[in-house]
Amino acid sequence: MVLATTHEYLLQEALRDRMRIQCRFDYYSVQDLVEIVRQRADALGWHYESDEILQMVAQRAKATPRQALHRNLQTCWEVAVSHDRNVITLADAQEAFHHLQIDELGLEGIDRHYLGILARSDPASLGALSAKLGLPPQTIQRVIEPYLIRQDLVTKGKSSERILTDKGRRHVETTAWPVQ
Repeated sequence: MVLATTHEYLLQEALRDRMRIQCRFDYYSVQDLVEIVRQRADALGWHYESDEILQMVAQRAKATPRQALHRNLQTCWEVAVSHDRNVITLADAQEAFHHLQIDELGLEGIDRHYLGILARSDPASLGALSAKLGLPPQTIQRVIEPYLIRQDLVTKGKSSERILTDKGRRHVETTAWPVQ
């Protein structure tokens, strides 16, 4: 039997103890994602203007192939087709990411909203962020924060308060997207 989960400790201990081989996978590098995107585009016969487009699709995927392929690449192709083209151009990719509201770091609207709130009330507790975002704390901890922490945009203080890093502050200040 093969099991796959991103939350191994939600499995019963007896089940975990019986597993003979446990593998933990890291996130994908941008270069690995570029190759995955290239393979998918080539297999589907989706032509692209340059490797710069593949790089853009990969960089904005939060190190996750599913987002690179099913959200980013697919939307770029749909934009190209909507303009009666059978080649994804750089303009198509930029338009796709504008429609998806995904910035150069792969951040979506909710990510930037989180950073904007944190920029105005730095540091902030999880409870305060939860109330201001209108999301359950578990969603913030499991969905929003892991990528922001991995990208060194946010860190946690000694009392688990969330703190915007210098990199995070620069991103908030220089982002072309409106921060809510």
